[in-house]
Amino acid sequence: MSCISYLNDRQIRISDDYFIKKDNTYLPVSMTISATSNGGVVVVFRDISSIKDYEQNLERKIKEAVELTRKQDILILQQAKLASLGEMIGNIAHQWKQPLSVITTSVTALKIKQDFDSISENDIKETIEEVMLSANFMSNTVDNFRNFFLKLIRIKRSFLYIRL
Repeated sequence: MSCISYLNDRQIRISDDYFIKKDNTYLPVSMTISATSNGGVVVVFRDISSIKDYEQNLERKIKEAVELTRKQDILILQQAKLASLGEMIGNIAHQWKQPLSVITTSVTALKIKQDFDSISENDIKETIEEVMLSANFMSNTVDNFRNFFLKLIRIKRSFLYIRL
């Protein structure tokens, strides 16, 4: 840092620099140069190592805080994805309960008719139709959810491309 200012029409220059000590380490200093009224110059050096240490420590803490915030953001995003996945699975399960009930009821009714020897060819055909309709409904439910999430993935990918 270097700046020039004026005090009582006298120019004062302040800058930060480093001195090299005997052990080849650096000592940060603030140097102030000021003209005197008799034409001389006053130079003042001030050790600013504690200020530099504080700045470095502050920068390190800021980087750590930014990194922690970034990791927390990633964790929150992952948790949101898992919650969304759980919700989707719950929705599929809800959609499947009724068709599974229809399949179970139809097959149970067919089994009872078989146990009482009152089963007919028409009973078998009706049960097969009910089971096939329910199975197709369940298959379509899975396809609908899959297509929905594939669209979301495509939108997300195109959004990522736009951001880059």
